[in-house]
Amino acid sequence: MLFPTVSRYCNGIYLEGQQVALQLHPLAEGTISVSILGLPSITGFDRRCTLLNDATPSFTPSEIKVGDTRIDCFAVDRFVPALRTGFTLELEPGMAQDLRAWLPKLANVAVASKAVADEFTKHVPPPIYHMYGAITSVVSRIVLDGWAPDHSVAYEREHGIWAREEEFMAQFDTAEVSQYLSTLGERNCAAEKEFAVAG
Repeated sequence: MLFPTVSRYCNGIYLEGQQVALQLHPLAEGTISVSILGLPSITGFDRRCTLLNDATPSFTPSEIKVGDTRIDCFAVDRFVPALRTGFTLELEPGMAQDLRAWLPKLANVAVASKAVADEFTKHVPPPIYHMYGAITSVVSRIVLDGWAPDHSVAYEREHGIWAREEEFMAQFDTAEVSQYLSTLGERNCAAEKEFAVAG
């Protein structure tokens, strides 16, 4: 097998090299979670092992920087803005190119999911953050997989873990959310170009 390889995983991607792997998942808070996994070839174990602490860090799209040979992820501390916390990872050959290709799409999923989540919170009593995964699932299928919005919403209603939350799921039918999702493809192209230039 040639490395690295990229596959769709949950609401984001799984990027695997020979020694390390990265999981990047957009979140409805407008951020992207980044997990680093050590593979058996480097850890000596018979399974993947996380190389960070138990809490998976998340970053705004602008806080994720991909260079020629490394990725830098540093988030501004919300209580002490002068403090940035995160990590730097030296990438295996080929990983940087894959990350540059996918990050604009993942960034768009994060931004779009937050916009939809903000609409939901106007009508559904809090807290609903634990159900945000349903929003990101719908948006990621539209942006990353090219699904039609109505198909993605219908799939979530049938297979999503929050499908029984009728008041929550009904928000996908509101005029504001339906219109936003219907034009997401056009905004997706524009946002990817903007992110690529900024990065």
